[in-house]
Amino acid sequence: MDGHLSMRLAPDNSETSAVYNEARSLAGVSLWSLASFAATELRIRQIHQFMCNSFQGAAQRERQDLKLRYEIRASIPLADLFSTIEEHKETLCLSEYGVSQTSLEQVFNMIARDQQHCQYDQSKGPRRT
Repeated sequence: MDGHLSMRLAPDNSETSAVYNEARSLAGVSLWSLASFAATELRIRQIHQFMCNSFQGAAQRERQDLKLRYEIRASIPLADLFSTIEEHKETLCLSEYGVSQTSLEQVFNMIARDQQHCQYDQSKGPRRT
């Protein structure tokens, strides 16, 4: 066991904090909640490994429950991207997927997120935290 599930189950992880809090309560966590959490996390991990192994340099940019957004190099032909995903769609249990260019809103959000991690020091200028 590599500890993947236990690392994902944390009080400060907005995606898993409900299961974490349930597990820490006197009543405990229901078997259904625990099984659902484990199945979801293992499925997401399988998709992530597939994306990273299939598309060099692929980076997960966003996750909202079961919706994942990846950035993939523009040098990969769209036909190759679609055929690779279609070939593994059933294995990955994908009900739907889409491919699109990064929107201006997404670029703005990425820049804003990066800026949150920067601090400004009068003598040294900006630095990452």
